[in-house]
Amino acid sequence: MSNITVNRVSTTLTATEQTNLNTIKANYVAVIDSKCVTLTKDQEDGLKGVKVENLAFAQNTVKANDAEGVAMMPPSIAAFAPELVKDVTFFDQLDIEEKWLEGRLLKIIQTKKVIADEMYNIALKFYGIYETLAAAGVPGAQARYDQLKYRFENNGAGRPPIDEK
Repeated sequence: MSNITVNRVSTTLTATEQTNLNTIKANYVAVIDSKCVTLTKDQEDGLKGVKVENLAFAQNTVKANDAEGVAMMPPSIAAFAPELVKDVTFFDQLDIEEKWLEGRLLKIIQTKKVIADEMYNIALKFYGIYETLAAAGVPGAQARYDQLKYRFENNGAGRPPIDEK
């Protein structure tokens, strides 16, 4: 069990920060979602995977498709050369976005783990003290103890709703 005196995370988002984040996310979604696609599971399963060899092949094809290379192609195929450049460029751009988002997500997940550990350990400490106070007959302690003890009965099944006081 963690030491409850170690409080690694002691902050919240201010209303202004939340508003700013919501604005940033809305702007981000407006840009990214308009350029990205959504697939069904079947559609996704039918696509070739992203392998380093496939990416390198596509990048090398862009290099081979210089003016002389494209001139060798039938016009109906040469017309796809600019699309290949766009695809490779956008893939690289999305790769950068993906890595950045994964970094943010990892920080959020790790921070939530720390917070979850801290809040559960602190809650356990309060629970234990309410139990002791209830056993000592301190007025009001038994009701608080009873409110919290569900967690240890039937693995927390059928727990009462959180009382918004």
